Amino acid sequence: MNVLDLIIETLQEHEKHLDRLTERLQSLIEALSTKVEKEKPTKPSAPLGKIRPEPPQIGFSLPAVECARWNDFKERSKEAKVVTFEIDDRGLIVSYAHAGVVYKYIIEITPSSEKLRRWLSENLSVPEEKIVEGRIT
Repeated sequence: MNVLDLIIETLQEHEKHLDRLTERLQSLIEALSTKVEKEKPTKPSAPLGKIRPEPPQIGFSLPAVECARWNDFKERSKEAKVVTFEIDDRGLIVSYAHAGVVYKYIIEITPSSEKLRRWLSENLSVPEEKIVEGRIT
């Protein structure tokens, strides 16, 4: 009986915690939707389909550091929770966020995604499953 009481009590605590989180999430959604409504332009400035949509901002952005030396970037990446990479006209852009700062390094090469993921994993000491093709926004 004591074990059952403990399980019930734990479930009730989790339910209260989830209720608080749900309330906070709902208030954030309301605040964001109000902000988005206020910032909507009355008429589009460019024809649809000709502009690249940017992700919505939540009112702040992280400072970004573009490292000039690979070793600086590599040394700071050891605490990264996720590493992203993308390939564009400048080459390969590798990024990660740590302690409120986005670190970037641009390499003027265009390797395949799989080889690159493996190479980044080995060089940054980050498991391959934590390396994502894309960008931090």
